[in-house]
Amino acid sequence: LGAAEVIAADAAGAREPLLALTGGRGADVVIECTGQLGVWEASPALARRGGQVVLFGGCADGSLVRLDTTRLH
Repeated sequence: LGAAEVIAADAAGAREPLLALTGGRGADVVIECTGQLGVWEASPALARRGGQVVLFGGCADGSLVRLDTTRLH
Protein backbone atom coordinates (compact mmCIF):
# COMPACT_ATOMS: atom_id res chain seq x y z
CA LEU A 1 0.00 0.00 0.00
CA GLY A 2 2.97 2.32 -0.35
CA ALA A 3 4.44 2.19 3.15
CA ALA A 4 8.17 2.79 3.15
CA GLU A 5 8.64 0.83 6.38
CA VAL A 6 6.46 -1.35 8.61
CA ILE A 7 7.11 -2.06 12.29
CA ALA A 8 5.45 -5.21 13.60
CA ALA A 9 5.36 -4.60 17.35
CA ASP A 10 2.96 -4.05 20.18
CA ALA A 11 2.31 -0.48 21.33
CA ALA A 12 5.05 -0.57 23.96
CA GLY A 13 7.62 -2.09 21.61
CA ALA A 14 7.05 0.21 18.64
CA ARG A 15 8.67 3.39 19.95
CA GLU A 16 12.36 2.36 19.87
CA PRO A 17 12.36 0.87 16.32
CA LEU A 18 10.35 3.85 15.09
CA LEU A 19 12.80 6.35 16.54
CA ALA A 20 15.69 4.38 15.03
CA LEU A 21 14.06 4.53 11.58
CA THR A 22 13.34 8.25 11.82
CA GLY A 23 16.58 9.48 13.33
CA GLY A 24 14.85 10.15 16.65
CA ARG A 25 12.08 12.30 15.16
CA GLY A 26 9.05 10.01 15.23
CA ALA A 27 6.46 9.30 12.55
CA ASP A 28 4.93 11.97 10.33
CA VAL A 29 1.55 10.23 10.65
CA VAL A 30 0.35 7.64 13.16
CA ILE A 31 -2.92 5.87 12.32
CA GLU A 32 -4.43 3.86 15.17
CA CYS A 33 -6.92 1.32 13.81
CA THR A 34 -6.98 -1.40 16.48
CA GLY A 35 -9.44 0.01 18.99
CA GLN A 36 -7.12 -1.09 21.81
CA LEU A 37 -6.76 1.38 24.67
CA GLY A 38 -3.03 0.80 25.02
CA VAL A 39 -2.47 1.68 21.37
CA TRP A 40 -4.61 4.82 21.67
CA GLU A 41 -2.53 5.91 24.66
CA ALA A 42 0.81 5.13 22.97
CA SER A 43 0.01 6.75 19.60
CA PRO A 44 0.82 10.41 20.44
CA ALA A 45 4.31 9.44 21.66
CA LEU A 46 5.01 7.79 18.29
CA ALA A 47 4.40 10.95 16.26
CA ARG A 48 7.08 13.55 15.57
CA ARG A 49 6.67 17.11 16.77
CA GLY A 50 3.99 18.59 14.51
CA GLY A 51 3.02 15.12 13.29
CA GLN A 52 -0.52 13.83 12.93
CA VAL A 53 -2.27 11.17 14.98
CA VAL A 54 -5.49 9.60 13.68
CA LEU A 55 -7.44 7.69 16.34
CA PHE A 56 -9.59 5.64 13.99
CA GLY A 57 -10.17 2.32 15.75
CA GLY A 58 -13.38 2.33 17.75
CA CYS A 59 -13.01 1.45 21.41
CA ALA A 60 -15.75 -0.20 23.45
CA ASP A 61 -18.50 2.04 24.86
CA GLY A 62 -17.44 3.70 28.10
CA SER A 63 -13.71 3.35 27.39
CA LEU A 64 -11.46 5.97 28.97
CA VAL A 65 -7.92 6.72 27.83
CA ARG A 66 -5.09 8.61 29.51
CA LEU A 67 -3.01 10.87 27.27
CA ASP A 68 -0.01 13.07 27.94
CA THR A 69 -1.61 16.37 26.95
CA THR A 70 1.80 17.94 26.37
CA ARG A 71 2.14 15.72 23.30
CA LEU A 72 -1.08 17.16 21.90
CA HIS A 73 0.08 20.77 21.94
